[in-house]
Amino acid sequence: MESKRYVAFEMASNKIRMLIGYMLNGKVYVLHALESKALSSENGILKDVNECANALKSLKEEAQKALNIQIMGANVVIPPFELESIQNKGSTRTHLGEIIDAMDVRNAIDYAKNMDVSLNSTIIDSVPYLYILDNGERYTIPPIGKKAKAIETHVRHYAIYKAMKDFYDAIFNSAGIKVTNYMVSPFSAGRYLATSENLPTTYFMIDMGENVTTFSLVHGGYEVLVSKIVRFSGSLLTKEIASNCNMDFLEAEASKCLYGLDEDPKFDYEIKKGITLSKHAKVIKDYLDTLIEKFKSFVKLNMKNEERKIPLILIGGGFNLKGVQEYFSKALELDVYRPIPYSFGARSANYISLLGAITYATQKDEILKKLRQEVEEKKEVNEFDLVREAKNGSS
Repeated sequence: MESKRYVAFEMASNKIRMLIGYMLNGKVYVLHALESKALSSENGILKDVNECANALKSLKEEAQKALNIQIMGANVVIPPFELESIQNKGSTRTHLGEIIDAMDVRNAIDYAKNMDVSLNSTIIDSVPYLYILDNGERYTIPPIGKKAKAIETHVRHYAIYKAMKDFYDAIFNSAGIKVTNYMVSPFSAGRYLATSENLPTTYFMIDMGENVTTFSLVHGGYEVLVSKIVRFSGSLLTKEIASNCNMDFLEAEASKCLYGLDEDPKFDYEIKKGITLSKHAKVIKDYLDTLIEKFKSFVKLNMKNEERKIPLILIGGGFNLKGVQEYFSKALELDVYRPIPYSFGARSANYISLLGAITYATQKDEILKKLRQEVEEKKEVNEFDLVREAKNGSS
């Protein structure tokens, strides 16, 4: 049976990325991946509705032509600016007595959605992550068919400024694309990282993009507890190198990717007249040291002393630097991971969040499919009972 294709867009800090793919046996396979040209932005946020809509249309048309498909809807990844991450729970008694069915699960989730957020915010996604039965049993997927008299569902809600959501809505409406799901980038990245058996499930995440960097605290594989955006980025690092090493931007970008944090061997090695490898590395280290200090403040604000030694995962194209994993590990005295996407067609770290969007959309649809099947099966049983009762009554 052919796997369902999904379309995902990421509204990055100064461009839009697109990925089309499917999930099979727990792995994401990419059919198409591309990104727009640089778009106008302010403080790491896209700012022109018409410009963004035209960029979306171009990406959509190119993908439709390449794959001979029609794109009507998409999953959309957005930055976690002023993110509110709120936990809530809802419970209900099983309406059939002792067997949990789809209605019980939906009722418990609906009760968990009854909550208030800040005045100017709106919830963009509500993610159930734990189901607890009255007998103490715990499940991370809907426990349909399990025996219990009551079920409690824990849900994580993600909310952003309503004005931001309205902005993205306007872009996609103008481009003629229906938004199936909104999700914030650290959550979608976590969904993809959770498919790897070699990564921790509770960790700090630093995502250094082209224009901004995001600090996040993730629990249970992808549950984002807190997230903060700071003005550090790969392009700002490149400008630092250019300014201090007498290079233009493109030259500095090339040297950053080629040499990274490499030091001089036993002799001075000049990568440009008057610029040694060690001087080049020092510029990068000074920039990273400032970022590390800001990250330490983030950790101190959001964690107790005894909880601060959880691992760190580095993602984003800004960390395409030789030696960066070892440098952060030594500076922070933490286990540090820098995963590279396994998915052919999107091996760049820039696509981790979009790969996660495909992962989340697939997993979400699989759960909904299971719930619908359970409802249909129950409907067929009920109809059979009604027919049987009617026959018995007429005999």
